[in-house]
Amino acid sequence: GETTMDAFPSWPPFSAAKVFKIKTETVDDKVVQEYLLVEKDEKMTGLMPIKDATGAVRFEVQELNELQYDAAFLRYVRKRFPKQADAFMGYLRGQYRDYCAK
Repeated sequence: GETTMDAFPSWPPFSAAKVFKIKTETVDDKVVQEYLLVEKDEKMTGLMPIKDATGAVRFEVQELNELQYDAAFLRYVRKRFPKQADAFMGYLRGQYRDYCAK
């Protein structure tokens, strides 16, 4: 028979910027960055202008529909490859950290 791409499971889209969260902190006057795996979806937030009764404009933080961090890829990898998931995601994290350091 003929093999088509339909025969293979569809992976969720992968974007390192949506799968890894970079946490930056200063420790002993040295900037330290940690690349954390995103375990749950997080929506983007934005400042939205709101007019009050007097007509004055103030800004309010609101959740937007677009995801800033998306855990679908991680959930898929953990479900499909339970034993290798942590090693695989660790490899991707290292590659992303090296890419960001350039």
